[in-house]
Amino acid sequence: MVDALIAGWKETSLIDVHGAVTFTVWFCGCNLRCPFCHNHRLADVEPGTCRWVPVRGGEGSIEGALSHAARFIDYVHVTGGEPLVQVGAVAELFRAARELGVKTSLNTNLTLTGPLKELLSEGLVDHVATDLKTPLREMTGITDEGALRSIVKSYESSLKALAENEGVVLELRIPIARNLTLRTLPQALKELEPILRRFGDRVYVVVNPLLGPPITDPRNREWCERHCWPGEEELEEAYRIVVEAGFKAFKGRLPVK
Repeated sequence: MVDALIAGWKETSLIDVHGAVTFTVWFCGCNLRCPFCHNHRLADVEPGTCRWVPVRGGEGSIEGALSHAARFIDYVHVTGGEPLVQVGAVAELFRAARELGVKTSLNTNLTLTGPLKELLSEGLVDHVATDLKTPLREMTGITDEGALRSIVKSYESSLKALAENEGVVLELRIPIARNLTLRTLPQALKELEPILRRFGDRVYVVVNPLLGPPITDPRNREWCERHCWPGEEELEEAYRIVVEAGFKAFKGRLPVK
């Protein structure tokens, strides 16, 4: 029996995959410590946040809950944290989804290429959502140049692996940080464009405002005071950059604080 360390699930969600209804599971653990992360307690596996739950079985298992929701959803969506830290549990859940006739969606930072390829080799992935964090140093809080180069290399390798799997749709999310993201967004898109073009019509971009308190509880509130809650003009400019680069794009809304 395979168990997963999770914070919980939501049987029907309208906000986790653009334009789709999902059964969303929050996996605990992560290999990054991004300052804006609003799920940092489960990413850091803080006491009382996470619990071990069987993936398969009857009532009380993730599969049991998923079976009740299967006819109402488009995807089972795993997020975190970083789900690929628990790739064995994710694979088992995705196999269960396949048996129930449900498509699968993975929200990942794309830095764990090996585990990702494990899922792809079994044909277990239909949709992937990932952030384009730019500028990378500020958005991850990582200052070591070697570590940053390693992240970029892994991210690009993962994108290439996804592009080679013709059944996988990519949702590229761009979190817009105030007075920060627009500085490097054009160059970041230009550098990734040769890989993204390999997806053809299987890629779309979602431009999202990076939110802070009172809507979210970020890991680093001081950082978020400087860079969360971009203005509508910044959001619109980011959307324009993406569209002019030739990508299908959607723009998120700024909620009322």
